[in-house]
Amino acid sequence: MSTGRAPPHGMHLVPNFLERDTCSQWVAQFERQQREFVRIVDHRQSIPQRTVLRHDAARVTERVDAGPLKCRIEELIGKVVTTTIAATTRCAFSWFIGPQILRYQAGGHYALHADSDHWSASQGAWVKSLDRDISLLLYLNHDFTGGELAFPVFNYTYRPHAGDLLFFPSDFRYRHQALVVQSGVRYAIASWAAFSDEARVQVQRPENRVDLDSGLSGIRESAPVSTAP
Repeated sequence: MSTGRAPPHGMHLVPNFLERDTCSQWVAQFERQQREFVRIVDHRQSIPQRTVLRHDAARVTERVDAGPLKCRIEELIGKVVTTTIAATTRCAFSWFIGPQILRYQAGGHYALHADSDHWSASQGAWVKSLDRDISLLLYLNHDFTGGELAFPVFNYTYRPHAGDLLFFPSDFRYRHQALVVQSGVRYAIASWAAFSDEARVQVQRPENRVDLDSGLSGIRESAPVSTAP
């Protein structure tokens, strides 16, 4: 896969968005915090009224408690969504998901996936099942080997760098994978934002959201897109 070139259309990279010293301080703090392994969405068991999670070998990732940095990080991601991303996409947002601090130690990875869609074998199509429109990642370090973010559809691989901000649509076109970390520990802050004018596929707003407006679009049935996985 190609590296070192400009991101594909629709994907946006803001180098050195966060100062290196801040990144280092945050990583040091997170290393002292509690953490747990992340579960993935079980699409077979989930319904619009309820999202079911499960542990799976496809994802070996730890989520770290933000601790005393929680409010500061939440405020930062809110500004990213309402200024940087809103200006780029020319869209307003209803909410973003409370930022997750993701830790990948040696052997950590996340298999190929889309952040909002899943492949429905029964429908032979990609189906939107989560109210996520934009995915964002803020990387906090690069002192590790492996752990690249790969987008096979675009033949593009991004090598994380401390302070870089990366955001892109959450749908199946931008399915991606976090390659296996070979050595060291990889840190990133992740969140997902929902457009204000996008119809919803879930009955309720996510419990861990941070609201940005009071608008609420109507519920719709999942609309399949017939493109092979």
